[in-house]
Amino acid sequence: MLEKSSDEKIKQILKSEINIPDGYIDAINTAFSKKKKNNYFVKVLAATCSGIILTGGIAFAGYTIYERIWKEPERVSNSDVEQLLEDKEISKEDENMLISNEEAEEKALSILNNLGYKELKVENIETKNTNNMIYFNIKVIGDNNFIVSIDGKTGNLIGLQNLNNNYENIEQISEDEAREFSVYTSKSLNLNNEDYELKYCKEENGSFSEKQYKVWVSNFNRKYDDRYNPYDSMQIQFYKENNKFQVISITINRDYSFENNEIKINKEEAEKIALEKEKQLSQTEIEDIASELGIRKMNTYIYRLENNIDIANIDESNNDTVIYKTENITRNVWIVTIKHKKKENMTFDTNLEYSKQMDKEYYVDAATGEIIGGEDYFEESNNALYN
Repeated sequence: MLEKSSDEKIKQILKSEINIPDGYIDAINTAFSKKKKNNYFVKVLAATCSGIILTGGIAFAGYTIYERIWKEPERVSNSDVEQLLEDKEISKEDENMLISNEEAEEKALSILNNLGYKELKVENIETKNTNNMIYFNIKVIGDNNFIVSIDGKTGNLIGLQNLNNNYENIEQISEDEAREFSVYTSKSLNLNNEDYELKYCKEENGSFSEKQYKVWVSNFNRKYDDRYNPYDSMQIQFYKENNKFQVISITINRDYSFENNEIKINKEEAEKIALEKEKQLSQTEIEDIASELGIRKMNTYIYRLENNIDIANIDESNNDTVIYKTENITRNVWIVTIKHKKKENMTFDTNLEYSKQMDKEYYVDAATGEIIGGEDYFEESNNALYN
């Protein structure tokens, strides 16, 4: 009776929608083939499978159970998303957690002083509550006028904007000079610079009214081992005028949702998981597969392809339009890129069909082996750190 119960438990997990590492499936199949010789191993596997079913987790060597990360995306209306961006009233509870106006003003002036801007004073301060964040918008005036945004609870800089840029007499500078100024500016902001690394520094085109000009853009990203978090970043835009650097803007994004999960899945396992899913979605011949460890947010990309949801048909102007959203979770993943052979005169009736059939990236969770998202892959423009 126990043998029959064990078989049924193993078959139950094999038929479930849980992603199981291939090595584990091989072990189960081996156990079935040797069942008559070694019934003990089958019993162990059955017990482990029961644990997976009960906890909704994933089992690995050593029978460690990992909680599932992927959850069914939430259906929300377009109006719900729009409301996140609206300025809301601040509750008494939140109000008690805020730094004072004086502290925020002092912080703003200190930051600008450290960047070399002196003789400044605060003209006004506003408290905002949008997109689940409470912050102060502080207008500072002097030789240069700025808007400085300060996190209402932590006092951290969110960003600043120079209101006085006229982009006259812009001087050409070398990349080395631009990088040096970028690093100097980042250190002046006192933002735990040991955690950030300059990842990008290039001259880019800009425009103001009808004027065309070139400015420098630098991006810093927080680094974990050899992996950069594209969502935890600082961007500095600047130029040099009359032998003096002018900061156009500084924008800081902090990612509090990164879980820095363990790396349990290896490259070969991740590629096999992605390849199996790709064969379900695409009938186009595969030309190449490559993978690397990275940091990415969970998203609905693969889920939409599996469920034939074409975002090109979503009417964003309609408040009743239903969209899909996942939890705000950032994980260590294997980014598996799958490329297909391109035939001449290939055409697709919909964007959905194109995404299904052509090149894409899969985000395979490095701990659980679940596919938690992905994106279309474009050879020339694919760069998640800066797009």
